[in-house]
Amino acid sequence: MNVMEVTVMIPSILRQYTGGEGVVKVARKGDIIYSVSDCLNELAERFPGVGQKLYDAQGKIAGYVHLFVNGKKVFAGDALQDGDELIMMLAVGGG
Repeated sequence: MNVMEVTVMIPSILRQYTGGEGVVKVARKGDIIYSVSDCLNELAERFPGVGQKLYDAQGKIAGYVHLFVNGKKVFAGDALQDGDELIMMLAVGGG
């Protein structure tokens, strides 16, 4: 059985929920389609505090969360490949 691994770059504002880790590996076994949403769901299961910040009240990825795979903007339903790097950027407002 194949193992697919994605590297997730954790923004500094979320590292308090990952034990200070800035890079987290998320792996899945099997020959199945794996989406950005699947990866984030697994990350949220592993680190519930991250999930609370990524999702809105309806359980969808919050509008202020911007996702990039290998430097290109992606959306929740986009497919991932083994070895991809997922970067989460959270837009911060203020004044």
